[in-house]
Amino acid sequence: MGTFPTPAIASDTPLEPAGVSFSFHVVLAWLLVAGIYVFLTIYALVKAFGSAPDAPNATVVVLGIVGLVTGLLVLFAVAVGLLGRAANPKKRRH
Repeated sequence: MGTFPTPAIASDTPLEPAGVSFSFHVVLAWLLVAGIYVFLTIYALVKAFGSAPDAPNATVVVLGIVGLVTGLLVLFAVAVGLLGRAANPKKRRH
């Protein structure tokens, strides 16, 4: 049995952007978890020490989580837009 030739890897391999994207999405997920934890902790403290009613309001919790997810998605879109703009600079006219 002969050996198979190893394929040559191009210098512009897509592994680097994939690694950056994977890392960014992992960080984004952990930011979401930490943000929900902080939001619920602050909400519980306000409910405990404030003059609010005893029962927690599910609408406030859901809207808070929706706001966190929306904010992180906007952050992601802005980051991708800035990276895309930096990767493709405008052509100069002479």
